[in-house]
Amino acid sequence: MSTDWLVNLLYTVIPFTVVLSVLIFVHEFGHFWVARRCGVRVEKFSLGFGKELFGWSRGETRYSLSAVPFGGYVKMAGENPGEDHGEPWHFFTQPIWKRFLIVGAGPGVNYVLGLVLIITLYLIGNPKVPPTIGVLSEGYPAQGAGLQVGDRITAVNGRTVHSFSDVIFGIQGQVEGVCAIKVERGGETLEYAVQPKVEEGIDRYGRKAPVARVGIGPVQTVERERLPFFGAVGRGLKDTWFFTQTTYQGLWYLVTGQVGFRKSVTGPIGILVITGETARLGLPYLLQFMSIISVALAIFNFLPIPVLDGGHLLFLVLEKLRGRPVSAKIQDGVQQVAFALLLTLMFVVTINDVVNFRILERFVEWWPLK
Repeated sequence: MSTDWLVNLLYTVIPFTVVLSVLIFVHEFGHFWVARRCGVRVEKFSLGFGKELFGWSRGETRYSLSAVPFGGYVKMAGENPGEDHGEPWHFFTQPIWKRFLIVGAGPGVNYVLGLVLIITLYLIGNPKVPPTIGVLSEGYPAQGAGLQVGDRITAVNGRTVHSFSDVIFGIQGQVEGVCAIKVERGGETLEYAVQPKVEEGIDRYGRKAPVARVGIGPVQTVERERLPFFGAVGRGLKDTWFFTQTTYQGLWYLVTGQVGFRKSVTGPIGILVITGETARLGLPYLLQFMSIISVALAIFNFLPIPVLDGGHLLFLVLEKLRGRPVSAKIQDGVQQVAFALLLTLMFVVTINDVVNFRILERFVEWWPLK
């Protein structure tokens, strides 16, 4: 019997478990660490939900590894709105600003982790397809404008590019006017004015839209871009901010119906598959993907949706504006409705993943007893 199915399974499950565990641990540790620094007693720190598989107690806190791995939690003394909050170490006894810091620390640390991973990638060598022309397509304007195979593009419309994806993004949006493309060729710096061909296509957010094309393709090589420390920090900040802007813009397009749900939303099963495929490419690619997931997790958790950290932050803002907290009954009711909606969304996203990632076909391919 072939063991290929087992190898494929392990290559998928192990990297996913490691990535998920690190992201969950960092998130919960953010809540835990800030709560302790703010004088709040933490009763339990758990990776996973449900029955405890392994644990120990230290000081006032129980540390647990629980049976259901998809999540974790920090239980603080006096954290429920309906409880008696008379003790100084209770969560709800703390001033609003301290509670705001405690709640925001989880996604905040996820965001910082994403930034640190990107900076680390630039220090060890971030894999990328270089901005070098490998193909010139017949019938497109790049060839007629004088661009040549082997030209290394350094800027598009005055903006420096570092990878071929930067080049594509820079050109795609130029649906009106001329596109200025600066290249290096044989030690010389040359600049070309190219009138793009505008066609119906898909933009970076997955929307059907007019996109500009000049008819160039990449070389079939990958470079590792290594930067000194301060250069890595600068590029890490720039990349993280770009991804943040792109994610929020994509969410807006999703909410307003400008992009389709089916093609633009990925759930745990999809992330499981992508993590396995990324891990096969090597550690730098896995770190790259992990940084994106960490930032995306932070952004998602900051959304002002009850049951998420952003929802709790919203209740704190309302408390500050009103001068008193939102009643425990209202908070509980709103969170129950939001939880039901999130479960429904998770079910739909899971079905979506099964279809988009051909999960049933993959299962048949892996199944050892066929």
